[in-house]
Amino acid sequence: MGWSLLLVCTLSFSLLDVCRKKLAIKYTPYRILTLIMGAQIPLYAAWYLLSPTKEVNIDAYSLWGAGDILLNLAANVFIILSLQVSPLSNSIPVLALSPTMSLLFQPLFHLQTSSTQILGGVVIFAGALVLNGIPKLKTKRDRGLFMMLLASICCGLAIQFDRRSLAYAPIPFHGLVQNVGMTAFCLALERINKIPKREMNMSLGKAPWLFWIGSSVFAFLAGITQLSALSYFDPAIVESVKRASTIFISVSFGYIFFKEPLSQRKILGVFFMALGIILSSRH
Repeated sequence: MGWSLLLVCTLSFSLLDVCRKKLAIKYTPYRILTLIMGAQIPLYAAWYLLSPTKEVNIDAYSLWGAGDILLNLAANVFIILSLQVSPLSNSIPVLALSPTMSLLFQPLFHLQTSSTQILGGVVIFAGALVLNGIPKLKTKRDRGLFMMLLASICCGLAIQFDRRSLAYAPIPFHGLVQNVGMTAFCLALERINKIPKREMNMSLGKAPWLFWIGSSVFAFLAGITQLSALSYFDPAIVESVKRASTIFISVSFGYIFFKEPLSQRKILGVFFMALGIILSSRH
């Protein structure tokens, strides 16, 4: 059951990345997240109301839940900013660093880290350098890759917060709080940053509804399967398996959907990163 959840999680995240890449061409991160997260609120609310387990330790949950909202919001904003300026097949593999970040944070949560996992983290980092070189931040592409690096740090820490949050609340409640919190923050950020009126008033004829609906569905599937997988595996393993699969899929999807070129360097970099992820998932 646990491996099936990770498979669905991986495919959902990969398809979500394609939809977000398509939407990022035209819309700001706040508008994208407002609609994607807002659309999931009724789904999580219905799931929570129908769930047999509704007990929540709100005092213990509140700090972890609030921190998780901020981390996931930051991660998603950085991801979309990166997708706006960097190729899918170069930027998404950088998220493979998130298992390494998760391992770095494990001692803070009293989780052990083995020497094999440390070696895996080093190999992942080496693969990222082979894939993209050393970013100089002089081009939009490199700045986008740096944004994805920041997203990987947030993801690596967020999944640890997820794990702690689920000790005090059921999955549908946690998912509902996440989406309500992120939607509220994004609505406020839209006001503060004065989102262009063309984005606020999307006509039915011109709006890319296929990608909006796809984003919401895939985000919901990715969220519930990832949270459910934490009942079977440690956070570092969930991140490792998910990212190892996603980086290969992102290279394939980048070529299929966006005509991004394949190169020996790209394939070699992805191979090293996948190898590092496999090592980091071992205790």
